[in-house]
Amino acid sequence: MKISVIGASQRIGYRWFSLLLICVFLTVTGCSRKNSTMEQQLQGEWKEEGEGFYVIFSENHLGTVDFKNQKQPFAWTILADGRIQVTDPAQQVFYLKFSDNKLYVEGTKSVLSRIK
Repeated sequence: MKISVIGASQRIGYRWFSLLLICVFLTVTGCSRKNSTMEQQLQGEWKEEGEGFYVIFSENHLGTVDFKNQKQPFAWTILADGRIQVTDPAQQVFYLKFSDNKLYVEGTKSVLSRIK
């Protein structure tokens, strides 16, 4: 019968490695949870307060702008800095900032409020 003995330094190495894996796992799950929460808050219907157009953010990272019954599709994603990048079919890019339960369109005075 062969018994293998793990040395004390090797056991300490395994413990540090296990601790490192746990830290990495917690960091990854924490980051993805924050992002999904923002995605969940973003999904739904929004109305622009001045122009009166409607925006729908779907869970599949696609959306629709409805302005005077003219519907325009777009794709959206959440950037690392927390801004929302919206790209229309003509590859024009807009940036939104989510704050106080409102969406602010950067470079304009447009503010969107959730309706559903």
